[in-house]
Amino acid sequence: MVDNTEKISEILARVLKNINNNTETETKRINPVIDWEKIWIELFPDESVFTEVIGLDKKTLLIRVTSSAWMMELKKRKQDIKNQLEERTGTPLSDIKFFR
Repeated sequence: MVDNTEKISEILARVLKNINNNTETETKRINPVIDWEKIWIELFPDESVFTEVIGLDKKTLLIRVTSSAWMMELKKRKQDIKNQLEERTGTPLSDIKFFR
């Protein structure tokens, strides 16, 4: 009796190799999923301690803030924050909503 089973690690390695081979040609056509939380932490590490990215609703980024003081600070800097996020992701945002 011949064992034709293949290890999951072998299957996964083959699939990932095929994905990597196609990535360069596919990148230009596919809009990648944006990890807003990761980008927020990278761009605003101090602020990320007091905030949580909830997600994107249509083109509005939703961010929960832990205190009123931080909410006021972020609202004052909203346009600059929006510009930095759009520049980093290449994705236009219609608004950023800060809430408690």
